[in-house]
Amino acid sequence: RLPASWPDLTRATAGVVNLDAKRWAYRASRPIDWMRVRAVGGRTLLWGGWMLRPDSRCLAAARDQGRPWPMPFGRLDDLVRAAEQRLGVTTAEEGELVWRLRVAGLDARPKRGVVGPGSKRPLCAQDLLAGVPVIDGAPVLLVLVEKGEARGVVALTPDGRSTVIPSKRVVLASSAVESARILHETEGSHAAHVGRGLIDHLYCGFMSIVKARAPRGGGPLDRAAFIAPQREGAGLDFALEIRGPVPLATLDDADLALLETPRAEAERMSYYGVFAIGEMDPGVARAVRFDGKGCDALGRAAPVFELGRPSTEERALARRMRGRCGEIAKLLAGDAGVVVQVRDPRDRVLGHEAGTCAMGSRRSGGVTDLDGAVHGVRGLYLADASRMPTSLDRHPSLTLAGLALRTAERVIEDLG
Repeated sequence: RLPASWPDLTRATAGVVNLDAKRWAYRASRPIDWMRVRAVGGRTLLWGGWMLRPDSRCLAAARDQGRPWPMPFGRLDDLVRAAEQRLGVTTAEEGELVWRLRVAGLDARPKRGVVGPGSKRPLCAQDLLAGVPVIDGAPVLLVLVEKGEARGVVALTPDGRSTVIPSKRVVLASSAVESARILHETEGSHAAHVGRGLIDHLYCGFMSIVKARAPRGGGPLDRAAFIAPQREGAGLDFALEIRGPVPLATLDDADLALLETPRAEAERMSYYGVFAIGEMDPGVARAVRFDGKGCDALGRAAPVFELGRPSTEERALARRMRGRCGEIAKLLAGDAGVVVQVRDPRDRVLGHEAGTCAMGSRRSGGVTDLDGAVHGVRGLYLADASRMPTSLDRHPSLTLAGLALRTAERVIEDLG
């Protein structure tokens, strides 16, 4: 059972989010940091609980950028709203942070998200697994297929032996890289298109450090704001997520050392975090392939990321992201505060990777249909971001929840 508070959750899960790099080795055509969380709960062990609806402009932009979603916006919106109801997505009250940003002329909105037990931290995937048997520490190598139908998975046991886990249906939801690797090794899984179209987000982040204590209390929806993209055409865009004030002492010792701030001093300070999430250009040729000659410590083909050069539009978007984040960070810091950039959009990070098994018809090169059923293998489904044709211009978690919920319904229908 996971701790109910955010700091306690961070401490309790520290051991599982720090991975053995040899077991999860990878290479890339350019320097990149792949955020690999391989534990029950996945990246919900790290996230902030943001649940933001896509709007019709997201799909219109994808079409204009040459990588359209194969479903109308109305259908996606229905899936998203159903997921909101199932997960209990709520909107925070308009607090001081939202008011302060609006006074500065910014279209700030309260955070929309989901909270876990006790309402003191975001909901984690583990919170929803009560009574569900879990085999931990057993990475899946491939799907067992007989006569064109999924019959289970082949996995590694903790002592390194391979074992077959039989199942009438198989749903992969382990990330756009891991699901693609499993499909690459699976017979009859339309492997020619697996791994193409790798996308993610551009990330930018600033901290505004102020010499004042943060208010006590509050949950994951409090003291947070969202600023939606201001689309003016078909170009790439970005959203802003802002949080604060947060006690500076909640940072770990390594982060405080980078800020050259002793913990005793940090106890009397707080900070605002200003982050931008921007779209990658879907027109740039990016992919992940799997090198059987360069295996990891578990004997699996290691992912090799082929990233391409940033497009002119991506470079322009990065400049806009830095400028807007910097302006808001200075506003929140005031005259006496300190602004620190913690993430540059030129840094290559894989944290919201998507697009490697995009949905669509077989003729168009899609790996799954609109419900996540893999073409060519009955009983095999995908329920993660690998299905998304584009990254969207905002946090993708609610969109993913909507797609996954529909996949779950499809599995039940097929079993019936």
